[in-house]
Formats: sequence, structure tokens, C-alpha cells
Amino acid sequence: MAQGAGGLLAEDSLLVARPGIVRQPLTFTGIAPGSARRPRVEIQLAQSDGSWLTIARTRAHSSGAFTATWRPSQAGRFSVRAVAPGGAPPATATVSVMMRTVATWYDQAGSTTACGVELDKATLGVAHKSLPCGTELEFAFRGRSVLAPVIDRGPFVKGVSYDLTIAAAKKIGFVSTGRGTVGVLAVATPLSAPAPAPGIAAGHRR
Repeated sequence: MAQGAGGLLAEDSLLVARPGIVRQPLTFTGIAPGSARRPRVEIQLAQSDGSWLTIARTRAHSSGAFTATWRPSQAGRFSVRAVAPGGAPPATATVSVMMRTVATWYDQAGSTTACGVELDKATLGVAHKSLPCGTELEFAFRGRSVLAPVIDRGPFVKGVSYDLTIAAAKKIGFVSTGRGTVGVLAVATPLSAPAPAPGIAAGHRR
């Protein structure tokens, strides 16, 4: 199958799912599989036992385009598919469901972080007070997302949980916002997390 933007192409079908937030409406769009006119489309969620659970139903337009909505109850990365009558291969995608949090960004190019990373303008990363160095996180803001590892300690500002590097903030169009609400999802935790560098455990002072 060919890779599509946000999903996999299954013949002429497509399923696109942008990152969503727990308990908030998450919208799927796509092109219905098969050749039926205005088919009913089911969005299904992969279960741990290999089965599929229907989480949304809709009817496609005459062009085959469809929109469906799901309100997820928990965070995570989920495999989903769009199924229509007729036995055509389903369109599949992976969707990230995130928790809402408050973030800022910082720019300290030329310095060394609490995790021992030498910062430059292109460094993708994030500061957090306690997550192990190297923990991979996904952030989303206004439909854009970025993967960023924990590379520093902070932010030390009340009400703010994460401090993105300027490169990570640019990836999601967050620079002009400065401080705001984003989605966050822990993607992977390192098996052996490096300790903060001696003498600079406090990281930057944001």
C-alpha cells in the first residue's frame, strides 16, 4: 500500500485522523473503500484480542468522501480502519489521542541541558521536571504534531508542565503563542534513562 497523509491508501480509499484530545470530538475524514454509491461507512478500533470495535458510523457523499466523529475516553495511539459494504480492503490509519496540558518554549542555543544535550537552533526536545531523560513525547497544536524527547529539566513556572525547544515549537506553529494549551502523549520511555548531567540537574530557569 502507498503511504497517504495521515493514513494508508487502500486502492482508492483513504482514512485521515489528526491527533485528538481525550473526551473531545475527534474527526476522521477520508474516501470510502469500494465502488458503492453513498455507502455507509463504519470506523472501527482495533482491540487487544485482534477484533475490531465500531466507534462511529456515517454515510459517504456521492464522491465517496466521508466525515465521522469519535469521542475517545483514554489517551494512547490507536489503530483504526474505515469499512464499507462490498468487501473492498479497508482504509487504515493510526491516531494519537492526547491529554491536554500547558506548555511554553525556550531558546538557549549554545548551552548544555540537564540531560547533557548541547542545544542549537535545530534541536528537537522538551524540558520536564521529572520524566526520565530520553522519554519520547508527541505534542500537538492546532492540527500539527511533533515528536520531542525529554532533554532538559523545567519549566519552573507555576501552571506550566512542559517547555519546548524553539525548533519543536516551530514544528507545531507554537512560537507566536508563547504559552498555551497543547496535547501531549508519552510515546516511549527509554529502557535505561540517562541521568541529568552532574552539577546542572536544575536545568534552565524558565
